[in-house]
Amino acid sequence: MDHSATIDQLVIIVRPTDYLARSLGPDAKLDNFPASHPMAGDVSAFLAVDAPDRIRTITVSDLAAWKIDASTAWSTAERNIKARIGPLAFGRIEGDAVSASVITAESGLAPSLLVQQEMCSVAAPAGLGGQVVLLYAKDAYLFALPSDRLMTARFWKTAKTAIAAGKSLSRTPITCRRGRWVTIDIP
Repeated sequence: MDHSATIDQLVIIVRPTDYLARSLGPDAKLDNFPASHPMAGDVSAFLAVDAPDRIRTITVSDLAAWKIDASTAWSTAERNIKARIGPLAFGRIEGDAVSASVITAESGLAPSLLVQQEMCSVAAPAGLGGQVVLLYAKDAYLFALPSDRLMTARFWKTAKTAIAAGKSLSRTPITCRRGRWVTIDIP
């Protein structure tokens, strides 16, 4: 454990469901980590520490050192996201003027927005305008609002190409329905 990490640095990161197993290798002891929260498709949320030099997944020993349980860690991490995410950048994939819209943050936490209540919850049962998202990179996600036909067309073109080429972190586009993230079929 990084003894300099504090509970104020606790955040949620959004990654592929097999993130820990893939990151740690075949001999990984996954029970050393708090359980992830599945979101939809191949996308899950993980507890992490947002340290100045890197973001790292927390361990069960981190929780013990902070004297908190997993439930408290999740609620604390969700509250901390807004304070730690910093400015967001909206644009397109670098070098592609006709690609899908992408959201990034210098902090690397842009996909963490997806776990925020206003993005998808009972209070926001259709999310933000029914947006469709694809976890594109650990620090970025593609999005489209179905009400914008050009944006949606660009999203699907970019998503299909990225998924087919193995360039996106996730292979499953998701949307918010009835307050839950669900997968959406690729047209």
